[in-house]
Amino acid sequence: AGMRVRLRDSTEIIFIGWLVNCLVPAKLGDVYRAYLLRLNFDVSLSRTFGTVFIERVFDLFTIALLGLAAGFWSFRDGMSPEVRIIFGIGLAFVAALAIGLFVVRNFGRRIITRLPLPKRAGEFYERFEEGVFSIEARRVPLLAVVTVLIWATEAMRLYLVVLALGFEFPLGISGAFFVALIASLLTAIPLTPAGLGIVEAGVGSILVGLYRATGDEAAAIVLVDRAISVLSIIVLGSILYLVSSKTRGGHPRGAHGLGDTPARPAG
Repeated sequence: AGMRVRLRDSTEIIFIGWLVNCLVPAKLGDVYRAYLLRLNFDVSLSRTFGTVFIERVFDLFTIALLGLAAGFWSFRDGMSPEVRIIFGIGLAFVAALAIGLFVVRNFGRRIITRLPLPKRAGEFYERFEEGVFSIEARRVPLLAVVTVLIWATEAMRLYLVVLALGFEFPLGISGAFFVALIASLLTAIPLTPAGLGIVEAGVGSILVGLYRATGDEAAAIVLVDRAISVLSIIVLGSILYLVSSKTRGGHPRGAHGLGDTPARPAG
């Protein structure tokens, strides 16, 4: 959003946002993150929403590309019709993200000005767009590397879970990347907290249908992996929520845009 936030502060806010995403549906943790930034720092809420939005888009773009690359390597000896369908969906998803950003960047303001919206809505969109495109181009390569490393930890967690359970089926590291990144994409479906039910069904189906795991093996892998990823966030995030000053915040200064009235401390 055009401002600098200390690593410790941003880590607290992101982790608390993850906690909310694990407890409530509709990806409200992302909205709460924007609220916490507004609550604690001198930044407008609309620009903050833009920053959170582009972060999610960058994440999804990276996940989709990594997943496609991992899937291509995992199934390099031959792709079944099911895998081809998944690849088609992935490519369409990447294209939709790219087209969406292109439209926002080049035509967003023109579209907003032609709609019968109040002036404050236009001001909100302008600051939202400023937040979306506030990332400096020279920082994008470093951001991409860090994002890839972060999502690589998701894949390695799944791979280590399979090894720890002692199951022997042809998943491999590339397969772990493919499955874990599909799971991450499924969590973006805002119907249940942390994609509960959707992720388990999707990952289990892929393990059984594409990697020939048994139903019991797939269920065990999914339950252990999700317990590690979700329950750890709930436990550690709850502790952080209780001790962090970020949930109480203060009165920021200089906010602008629709809905950018000074926020009150949560406590």
